[in-house]
Amino acid sequence: MPLIDQPHPDVELGFPRQAVHYSVVLPDAGIGPRTGLVFYIFGFGSSYDDSYARRLLPYLANDHDCVAVAVDYQGAKAQSTLDADFAPDFFVNLQRIYGISVSATPELTQDVYAFMGELCQVLAQAGITRLDPSCRLIKRGDRYVNFGILPALDLLQVAARIIAEYGIDRRRIFAIGTSYGGYLALLLAKLAPNTFRFVVDNCGFSGIDNVIYGATTWPGPVRVLIVSPQAFSMNPESPAYLGPARQAIRDLATPGHYHLPSATFAYSYHGEIDDVASPQAKQALSELLKQKGRHHALRLIGPDDLDGRVFKVPGHGLQASMRGLFRLCMDRWLADAPPPESVTDFDLGTTNVLACADRDYVFEFAPDGARLTIC
Repeated sequence: MPLIDQPHPDVELGFPRQAVHYSVVLPDAGIGPRTGLVFYIFGFGSSYDDSYARRLLPYLANDHDCVAVAVDYQGAKAQSTLDADFAPDFFVNLQRIYGISVSATPELTQDVYAFMGELCQVLAQAGITRLDPSCRLIKRGDRYVNFGILPALDLLQVAARIIAEYGIDRRRIFAIGTSYGGYLALLLAKLAPNTFRFVVDNCGFSGIDNVIYGATTWPGPVRVLIVSPQAFSMNPESPAYLGPARQAIRDLATPGHYHLPSATFAYSYHGEIDDVASPQAKQALSELLKQKGRHHALRLIGPDDLDGRVFKVPGHGLQASMRGLFRLCMDRWLADAPPPESVTDFDLGTTNVLACADRDYVFEFAPDGARLTIC
């Protein structure tokens, strides 16, 4: 597999980076003057080289004349809700906040999944949809989810390389993402406003709260925070504190982050009864994007919209066909968009300064990629 052997450094927390691998599928007919680029951005629980990606990428390459790419972005393999332990003060806080007294026996602590399943059912019956963050779980090992910024930079580094290596038609650069990948697709459109001609968001998260809880949601009716011992901290005294600036850059709904003009079309599809990524938050985001002059279209999928082909359930992910969804959006884009310009942010040398509380996140583009400086 090709790789980026020197990915963008972790300028926020300073953790070492490993090489970023990615899969590439070329059209069987070869690279032509109209050959574009499409990213498939998977969500947690999937992989850049799993059986689904191995089936999807050739379709995208051949049916849409694109170099099809899936990237093993930072944190892609870090999520496992079944591989976690109770925080040391989990049961103390459970008693303090909810009045639920539990004896932390060795048998109980060894079967986190069974206990959490029962606890979430009890809390749900009491109308609780989110466990207080002090009642958190801790991932085993040293895995770390950056929540958006490093994954987006990984995708942009690969984009710059593919564009240069294959002479991509810059008028035909696309991305389709599902769940956390849908959030990343919209984040790419925010950070690089003139690179992607359209992005597809299937049930992606919208705000930082959704990203944190959505990326670390225990299976079931109640959201539970699952943290990494090497991830961001919720302690304001910690240098790894996920404070206002770090939250703002990750939040798609930060109003001041859409000051640059953009020709990117964004198509969002979201389940009406999505209990992982809020449809209400997506509606609010859509209104904001349109107020800011961005091309955003949102379609909520309810029971009456299920066709058994593209959309199969009205919940998170919609069990959507990425093939059908990309085709649907390609048809919409061809009907909606004027002829795009043959330039990207890499060509333009875009500098995108995003004000975040007391910090500026500065994204600078050049032909060899994107660089982030925080000042």
